[in-house]
Amino acid sequence: MITTRRLPWWRYAFSKHYNRQFRGKTIMSDLRFLEASARVRAEGLVDKGSFTELIGPAAKRISPHLPVLGEAVEFDDGVVTGIGLLGQHPTIVISQEGRFIGGSVGEVGGAKMVGALMLADELAAQTNDPARRPIVAHLV
Repeated sequence: MITTRRLPWWRYAFSKHYNRQFRGKTIMSDLRFLEASARVRAEGLVDKGSFTELIGPAAKRISPHLPVLGEAVEFDDGVVTGIGLLGQHPTIVISQEGRFIGGSVGEVGGAKMVGALMLADELAAQTNDPARRPIVAHLV
């Protein structure tokens, strides 16, 4: 007797050929969402070419404790933050890197997340139109 078991929903949702759609536009294709880096997921969420990283790798903001712990510092302390457009809406993106100490958030990553949320609050305070308030997306 051959039995087939149903795969969990996330196996279907994040399979290689799954294309994430927003308003009829493909925002991520031919890449497994869970296996993509934080930077690729952040850039893939917003409109093409509109993503600007807030504190990028060129700034080299790293925790002074990582070398002591023997951890890699190439993942920007586990968090990528930026701003872009999703349709016509300004969007603040916070994306965690799963390959950085198992996806944990360090002190620099936490500060980047707080800074991104403060920026979203400042942008929201500048407009009275609820449709123009920024969207905050946290990708884990």
